[in-house]
Amino acid sequence: MLFQKNQIVLLGVSIVIALTPAHAIQASPKQDEALIAIQTEIAAQIPRTEATLAAESLLEAFSGDVMVAHAKRSYLFAAAFAEREGRKFDQEVVYIASLLHDLGLEDPFDGQGDFETNGAAAARSFLIEKGFDAISRDVEQAIDLHTNPATLNHARYEYALVARGALADVVGAGLDTIDPAKIAKIVRAYPRAGTKSLLIAMLERQAAAKPDSRIAKTYKRLPVSDLIRKAPFSE
Repeated sequence: MLFQKNQIVLLGVSIVIALTPAHAIQASPKQDEALIAIQTEIAAQIPRTEATLAAESLLEAFSGDVMVAHAKRSYLFAAAFAEREGRKFDQEVVYIASLLHDLGLEDPFDGQGDFETNGAAAARSFLIEKGFDAISRDVEQAIDLHTNPATLNHARYEYALVARGALADVVGAGLDTIDPAKIAKIVRAYPRAGTKSLLIAMLERQAAAKPDSRIAKTYKRLPVSDLIRKAPFSE
């Protein structure tokens, strides 16, 4: 059955290619090479451990491409802040917390209460289940605190980086301190492709459904959706 389905898919692809003008499917070798070089450079900045690979699998199982890219850009911006400041940090903790910081916005984890707390609890449970108890508490705390403005200056540098990286990708905060060429490479490697509209929809849904939640109170104080729209990205 699987083989037959694959044959059907391949047949469909073949038909599309046959009906597509030749000039429309020609790729520029230079463009391809440039993108591959950027992706390779960016990939080298991401920590690869058993725990990070497990976290990536969890994220990809429940989040679409837009949110996966948002999570990875958040980490890369966090790492860029640390590089500019000349500070070392626990890459594994920051990467995993950045990957899973919006897990509570996804339906399977969207229970009562704050999405930050729901996502943090789910992330910790997952890490403990997989045998990564040692980092589970820090990941949980970083996720739970990431929307609190005070966390941007948290004494625990890793918590601050998670919050700063996420905020940079959502509203552009702090990006004026990062080399524009680095920002361009991060966005090229992980395109935004509808990030603003999706984040606005997800956050507005949270605020409307949970009027006593942190995000709802933030919406009452600040024009959150407008700030997202005005972020220095096209989408």
